[in-house]
Amino acid sequence: MAHKFAFESPHITVEAVSAVMMPDLAQYYKVLGTPHTVLNSARHLKGRIREEQLLEAIQLLIRKNK
Repeated sequence: MAHKFAFESPHITVEAVSAVMMPDLAQYYKVLGTPHTVLNSARHLKGRIREEQLLEAIQLLIRKNK
């Protein structure tokens, strides 16, 4: 779903990473299971999320960074 947001906006970039292939990165972000979405290294969304949840998390980050 994050990829859909990135496709729609030039302000959003997405990278999908395998925790098995990159264990150091998984450890850094404390990934214990998937899916695990990290926004700006600050906000973590664990498990399967709805589009509304992702949008709300992005909007919250935008408001905090103003």
